[in-house]
Amino acid sequence: MLFDFWWVQAEDMLLNKKYGDSQRVEKLKSALLLVVEKKTSLMSLSEYCVVCFLILEYGHFFLVCFDLENTAITVIDNMAVEESPIHLINDNSFFNKTTPYKVKDVFTKYRKLVNHPKYRQIEKAMPQRLDFEWKTVGNTVDFWVFVMRHMKTWFGVIVDKWDSGFPLEPSPKKATLTWLREKYTVKLVTSSANKHRDRILGEA
Repeated sequence: MLFDFWWVQAEDMLLNKKYGDSQRVEKLKSALLLVVEKKTSLMSLSEYCVVCFLILEYGHFFLVCFDLENTAITVIDNMAVEESPIHLINDNSFFNKTTPYKVKDVFTKYRKLVNHPKYRQIEKAMPQRLDFEWKTVGNTVDFWVFVMRHMKTWFGVIVDKWDSGFPLEPSPKKATLTWLREKYTVKLVTSSANKHRDRILGEA
């Protein structure tokens, strides 16, 4: 599985009308090159079964995942559909599409560029919101905990075989969220990628 964090910082690419298809594809290409550690042989994506994009929109994290073997597009969002700010709307105009369809548009054009054998199948596929029992109602703060857990535990499996580790009962679920929140916070603070790590640890 390959995770690309390009779209986290791509709000300008979604909204700025000065960018055309080729510029968006080039931005994606540059981001993928970093993700595969500049190993150009991996840029065709033929080595990967699943590619996921981490999205930040409306202050909310979610995933758009492409199953390259089964040509499925899955939106993984912890919020119940009636509360989620994430919608699935397609349009002939790029700027009238919602984000999952924009991601599909750019990714499909990239796959065509690298001559991926199944780009036409993905082009025809429609993003589907994944339904699962631990979706949240009234929780607008733990989306980052859920998305980190989802990235760790989802491998393109069908939902009834997906073991996310989240209990369904409210009290155990709350305890699990508290534990994961603390665990992930420590990892983020102490990560070598955190440029403020030394200062934070020095002040602790």
